[in-house]
Amino acid sequence: MPDGPSLTQQQIALVLRRAAELDRDLASIGPAGELDARAVEEAAIEAGLSRVAVRRALAELHAGLLDTPARPARRLLGPPTFELSRTVPGPLDRVERQLHGFLHDQLFEMRRDMGCRTTWIRRRGLEATTRRVIDRAVQRRLILREVNHLDVRLLDEEDWVLVRLEVDVLAVRHAQGKIASAATLAGGGMAVGTVAAAGLHPIFVLVGSAGLGCAGAGHWMGARVYQRRVGDLEAGLAGVLDRVERGDRSARRPHVV
Repeated sequence: MPDGPSLTQQQIALVLRRAAELDRDLASIGPAGELDARAVEEAAIEAGLSRVAVRRALAELHAGLLDTPARPARRLLGPPTFELSRTVPGPLDRVERQLHGFLHDQLFEMRRDMGCRTTWIRRRGLEATTRRVIDRAVQRRLILREVNHLDVRLLDEEDWVLVRLEVDVLAVRHAQGKIASAATLAGGGMAVGTVAAAGLHPIFVLVGSAGLGCAGAGHWMGARVYQRRVGDLEAGLAGVLDRVERGDRSARRPHVV
């Protein structure tokens, strides 16, 4: 492995921790100052980690996968996109061929090709629409049924390829919003009716509380629907990356969700 950029003590710890996870073992190293990537690799191997695991962890570090993510801001609705990243064994053309084939099978077409980044959108037309209807009713093999577009980034890191998928989940977010809005309207109507009838009978206090509870339950149900559907998407795509990582030719086969 050629000499790379110098690594800080914090970056060394990240690489070693990730390499230990990949090797299903534990090891640590804590030199003062900075070391180059080759020195870190050799020290980790002496500590009992495999060279393949260390190189993969270094590739993930250089690609930014080991950076501590910023805490997401609190939102009333879920984020409109989610990202899934992983390093998989190369070569790059094999990984690209498998992922692009999978997206074609999922009824997507490439809209833009920017080299290491491609943008894909849902294929339109009678045939694609019919296949989606049949799949929703019977087969349920299209894991990207609720996705309108996604970006695929492939970065070649020597023996490894960084795959980063940015997936649009606006359709799921809209479903969450509809559930929350319907419950809010119902609960708000009950609360307004209670205010209008205030002072007439104590039972209206209970009705008003029920209205507020209805609105809160609607937001909770909408959030649960969002989390479940996005979780299914993430699990399905992770399964595809598992097969790409193994070099399995069946990586194109849609994963049943």
